[in-house]
Amino acid sequence: MKMAEMRIQTDLNNLPEEPWFEIPPPDPNNLFLQEIEIVPPEGFWVGARYKFRCHIPKDYPFSPPKLHCDTLVYHPNIDLSGNVCISILKNNGKPEGWSIQRSLTDVLFGIAALFTEPNVDDPLNFEAADLLAKQPEEFKKLVRRTLKGETVTVNKESRKFEKLVN
Repeated sequence: MKMAEMRIQTDLNNLPEEPWFEIPPPDPNNLFLQEIEIVPPEGFWVGARYKFRCHIPKDYPFSPPKLHCDTLVYHPNIDLSGNVCISILKNNGKPEGWSIQRSLTDVLFGIAALFTEPNVDDPLNFEAADLLAKQPEEFKKLVRRTLKGETVTVNKESRKFEKLVN
């Protein structure tokens, strides 16, 4: 087993038990792709279930994983294509960025933090970040509409969202 695979297995074995996330058993033939489901315990997106894919590089932990959100979400730090912006996954040498001491547990808590404390200062969806920063009540209403499966105009496009809550 290579170093990256051993580290991934160690990280998976050390994941805490938390009610707000679920990781299905990994494919032993491909530890470099992990599926993650997050159910935010609080915040604008509470009660919804979000599916992510965590692509782990072959040189892990020297390079950070890449996340993709498979569930369409209106969020400042997740664009409509599913790209995710989390400061701990940036390999930028800053204290909040990636280092070899970080683990998949840090990635999970980073995702959870996106849903409890979205970062309007480092957005991928600029429209969502602007609305949250300037009109938080309107942002909350729009998020609720998306969670109920409505079609809304986002970045000048009509988008149909999957119903995630009643």
